[in-house]
Amino acid sequence: MQASDNDGPDIVRSADRSAGNLAIAAAVASVALALLHPGGQARSFSDFVVEEAKNQRMDLIVHGGFIFVFALQLICYGVLSRRLESGRLAARSAYVFFASGVAWISLNLLFDGLIQPMIAVRYGAPDQIETGRSLFVLIGALGRYVMPIGLTFLALSVLAWGWALIEADVRTLGRIALGLGAVLGALVVVGIAAGMPMAFMAVFFGMAVWGGLAGAALRRQT
Repeated sequence: MQASDNDGPDIVRSADRSAGNLAIAAAVASVALALLHPGGQARSFSDFVVEEAKNQRMDLIVHGGFIFVFALQLICYGVLSRRLESGRLAARSAYVFFASGVAWISLNLLFDGLIQPMIAVRYGAPDQIETGRSLFVLIGALGRYVMPIGLTFLALSVLAWGWALIEADVRTLGRIALGLGAVLGALVVVGIAAGMPMAFMAVFFGMAVWGGLAGAALRRQT
């Protein structure tokens, strides 16, 4: 990896190491947030509404936290893409894919984790649950399409960064990233075809692994 600016080499290396440390910290935070995600045990629509209202605070922490972590990762991966001059097209494509995925997933996180619990609180009374059903159906339909689109972009971003790393002669990390991206893409396909939400959740854990790889790439001596 080569510097693409006119800063002194020591300053550039220090900034890259800082971005690498932040990328690793963001990856760890994303795992913690995923583990904190409330599990669904509802067996009926009324139970679902009550559960959503009960978990409002935790949903705010988890989904809002993911949006904040994505913002940090955009910063770190922007630095990584800038450093991968040898694979400029692949690196820039990867960043565009990642930013697109973040946009789609943040939309889902906003509605599923922040707006939906508020609606559940508003229509949680037994005589109002049916009144809010159409809103829950709308949000559910939104998530059914938005989340897979976003995760597909994230998988493509890891594949593109893997190629960029290989072109920049960081071959070991690059090959691992290529393999990881392929696995993430397969998980998205399985999640869509088989209707397995856990496959989608596994993609988030896989993106945390990528965060560690990106952090390691940034911490390398340049």
